[in-house]
Amino acid sequence: MIRPLLSFAAFASLTLAGGGQAHRVSTDQAPRPIGYTRSVLPNGLVVLVSEDHSVPLVAIEVAYHVGSMVDTPGHTGYAHLFEHMMFEGSRDLAPGEYKSVIQRAGGFNQGSTDPDRQIYRTVVASNMLPTVLWMEADRMATLLERMDQQRLDAERSIIRGERLSQIENVPFGAADLLTLAALYPPGHPFHQSPIGTPADLASASLDDLRAFYKKYYVPNNAVVSICGDVTAAQARDLVARYFGPIPRGAPVSLPATQLVRMPAEQRLVFQDARGVAPRLRIAWPTVGYGNADKFALEALSALLGSDRGGRLRNAVVGPAPLAANVRVGHYDNEKNGVFQIEIFGRPGTSLTRLEQTVDSVLSDLPRHPPTREDIREYANRVADSTVIGLQPESARADILATGEQFTHDPVDYARQVAARERVKPADVLRVAARYLNAPRMVMSMVPTGKLDAISKPDLPYVDVTQRTSTVGGAQ
Repeated sequence: MIRPLLSFAAFASLTLAGGGQAHRVSTDQAPRPIGYTRSVLPNGLVVLVSEDHSVPLVAIEVAYHVGSMVDTPGHTGYAHLFEHMMFEGSRDLAPGEYKSVIQRAGGFNQGSTDPDRQIYRTVVASNMLPTVLWMEADRMATLLERMDQQRLDAERSIIRGERLSQIENVPFGAADLLTLAALYPPGHPFHQSPIGTPADLASASLDDLRAFYKKYYVPNNAVVSICGDVTAAQARDLVARYFGPIPRGAPVSLPATQLVRMPAEQRLVFQDARGVAPRLRIAWPTVGYGNADKFALEALSALLGSDRGGRLRNAVVGPAPLAANVRVGHYDNEKNGVFQIEIFGRPGTSLTRLEQTVDSVLSDLPRHPPTREDIREYANRVADSTVIGLQPESARADILATGEQFTHDPVDYARQVAARERVKPADVLRVAARYLNAPRMVMSMVPTGKLDAISKPDLPYVDVTQRTSTVGGAQ
C-alpha cells in the first residue's frame, strides 16, 4: 500500500480540520507518554515493548528505515516493490502463506511504504506472537531465497495495476505526484513518490534488487515494536530468539536533505477527461517531522481550514459558496513537508476567483491575527485526537516506532503535543510570512479542453497532463 501525499503527516495533525469538539477547558491535560521498554540486540535491531493486558491482543510492527528517499535516477520504486515481495515467500514460507496464517487466526496485517519508512503491521491474539515474530524474522533473513524472475515479473505487473487503479485511472489521480515533482527539485529525496515509474521497475534487474535488499533490510536499519498482552521480558526473549541470529548489515547511510525554497512560482495545468468540476491546488515546500516550525504551520492550517470557523473555509464554502469543499493541511515526512490548500470547485467555478480569495485571506492575516482562543482550540483538538488515536494497540506500536526512527525517542509524540500547546499567535504569523510568502506551485485541474477555466489564464503555465504516466520517479 502506498500512503498518499496527504498521509505523510503524523496522525495527530490529520485531524486538525475535523469536526471533533474541542471540549477541554485547558491544555494542561496533555497525554502522558506511553509506558515502554527499549532494548537493542547485538545485531543492531531496536526492540520496543509496551505492555497492555486489557485485552488478549498484541500488535507487532516491523519498521524499516527505507522508502523513496533512497531512490536514484533510473532506480525508483524498489522499496515499494519489496513491500509486495515480502508477502510472496521466503525460505520457510510459501507465497501468500504469511497472510493466510494471519487470516486463519482471525488477525489483521498490512504493509505500507512512505518516503522514509516501510512498515509491516500485524494484530493477532497474543498467543500468536511467537508465530508472527518467527515469520517476520524469516522474511528479513531469507526473502531473497524465494525471489526469482517469475515472481519479480508477477509483482511488477501487480504494481502496474495498482498504479493504474489508484493514480492513472482516478480523476486527477496524479496530482500528488505532480506536486512533489514541482515543489522539490530532481535529486531531492522528496521529489519522487514511493511508487516509482513503470519504466524503472521494468528495467530493474534481479541483481539490482538483491543489492538494494541487502543494503536496507537489515536488523540495524529496523525497529520491532510490540504493544499488547505480553510482558516486556517475554517479548524481548522472543525477538532475540528469532531475530538475534540474523547478521548485522553494513552501516546504513540515508541521504541528507535540505529545506527547499522554490526559485520562482510554478503554474501548472492538469487536464483530465474524467474530471467533472475544476479544482485548485496551491502548495509550498516546508519543514519535516522534527522542525519546530511545523507546529505553527499546523495551527495555521487549522485557522484556515477548520470546519469550525476556518477563515478560508468560510470564504469559499460559507453562506454564499464558491466551491464544494476546501482542504488545508500541513503534511510532513521525516525531513521535509508540504503546506497545501486544495479547493474543490463546482461546475463552472472560476479558479481565478478562488485563487484571489486564497490570496485575500492570507494577506489579511497580519491585520487580523489569530487569537489565543484560536490557538487553544487547535492545541486542544490535537491533544484530544492524540489520546483517541492511541487507543488501538497498532497505533501505539506505530507511534513508538516512528519516534524511535525519526528522533531516537519513542515517545516523542508527547513532546510534540506539548510543543503544539506552546504555539502563540505570533508564531503563526511568522511561519505564514516565512513559508507562504515564498514562491509556490499553483495547479489548475480542469476537465479536458476547459483551458478557459484555469486560474489566471493570461499568466504563463506548463501543461503537465502528458506527464502523468511517467511522473513519480527520480530524474
